[in-house]
Amino acid sequence: MRQRHAETPTAETVAHVREVMGRGNPVGEAEQVGTADDAEGRRALARILATGRDAPATTERPPRRRRRRWTIILAATVSIGALGAGADAAGIIPTGVTKAFEQGNDSDSVWGDVVTSKARMLIRAQAPEGGTAELWTAPGTKGGECRYLRRLEPGKDAEDAEDAEDGSLECSDKVSFPGTGALGGLYGALVGDWMGVYGRAAPPATTIRVTLQDGRRHLVPVRAGGYFMAVLDHKQGPPKTKRPTNPEDPYEGFAPADLAALDAKGRVIATLRTYESSL
Repeated sequence: MRQRHAETPTAETVAHVREVMGRGNPVGEAEQVGTADDAEGRRALARILATGRDAPATTERPPRRRRRRWTIILAATVSIGALGAGADAAGIIPTGVTKAFEQGNDSDSVWGDVVTSKARMLIRAQAPEGGTAELWTAPGTKGGECRYLRRLEPGKDAEDAEDAEDGSLECSDKVSFPGTGALGGLYGALVGDWMGVYGRAAPPATTIRVTLQDGRRHLVPVRAGGYFMAVLDHKQGPPKTKRPTNPEDPYEGFAPADLAALDAKGRVIATLRTYESSL
């Protein structure tokens, strides 16, 4: 969608300077004394040099094409793709995060519209070959909450930034992780094909022990607020094509991961078996 911007005082200054100076060099040796003594004048001259004498004095920028990918996961969960990985003008909340949360605006829902200005990152994790996973949260105007699992793919430069981000958004009156109040979490492909876990544990948990189906173990620290997240050292395996032997078992064919919340002395506080899922 193209956005049009009203002409600014800077643009009017550029037009006026061009009209007065004609085809003269605005920064020539004989002309530069007194022509840019203030910040506004310097910006006007810089714009003239950058755009040329006959270029229109406008701040309108050409539209940028955005590709969006939507997948309905649950009633209040959507997948957001290619929303932009850059930061906003304030450098605080990335543009992609803001746009993702805007997709959750629903005045008829229990959470209402999403207050994007109050978005904050809960935790992040780095993948072995680059790429990052981040978990963001933002409140709703009716008291609910939205969480955005943001994934930044590796190997992208600035020109590819809009194609480098993907993620999933979940909104509810109370967003929680599968499990119990003591330990909840998810296991699946977290960044690209790299498997990972993330979730939340109640005090006094300080570490999450992850035991995979093949016996490998990983220790994941619990961060502020009880959140944990880690990209593990292996990738997602090929899809299972074997016909299920028990159609009533919804987890058959999905690799499990056993999570255990440990306190500072290594004692087990809570356990959870979670199965590979689409994050």
